[in-house]
Amino acid sequence: MGKSSFWDGLSAPALGELNEVFQNPASDLSDQEGRELQESFRASALELDMTPMIDCVFLLLIFFVIGMIPDLEKLVELPPARYGVAADPWQSVFITVAAPGGPGPAKVYLADGKLGAALPDDPNRQQAAIRQAVQAGRHQGKTSVILKAERSVRHADVARIAQAASEVPNMKLYLAVLESD
Repeated sequence: MGKSSFWDGLSAPALGELNEVFQNPASDLSDQEGRELQESFRASALELDMTPMIDCVFLLLIFFVIGMIPDLEKLVELPPARYGVAADPWQSVFITVAAPGGPGPAKVYLADGKLGAALPDDPNRQQAAIRQAVQAGRHQGKTSVILKAERSVRHADVARIAQAASEVPNMKLYLAVLESD
């Protein structure tokens, strides 16, 4: 209960009694009545109206739930984990993502495994090289991209690389995981 609603709820005689009890201890109220009045005043003054706090919590909850809903146009259809149909490796462009071994973006290889030189560490140059490799694979008649990532690679790096690979039309994207010891 807020202060304004507390004071509004008291009648004029009750306010007068409160003033008399607190300012003039030698009033005509008995000690028992004075203590009871003081206790009731303290109890009502300590009450807090939790309604605004609950409203704020629900508003935050709604905000975070709405903010976490993914954009359905950007979702990638992944094959099921069990009994899924494997992608044809002869009809696929391979991209391997390895852990960086320190701070910075993940190491990206345009091969099935850590073969050859890794792409530059600049994420923009990596994305351009990935798009170019997927387009070259598409011109060679390949129909899918297999993205392999080590277990310790951050999801943000995998998502960034998958986004670059999915920008080429008519290519299916398959995700795989490499477990390194």
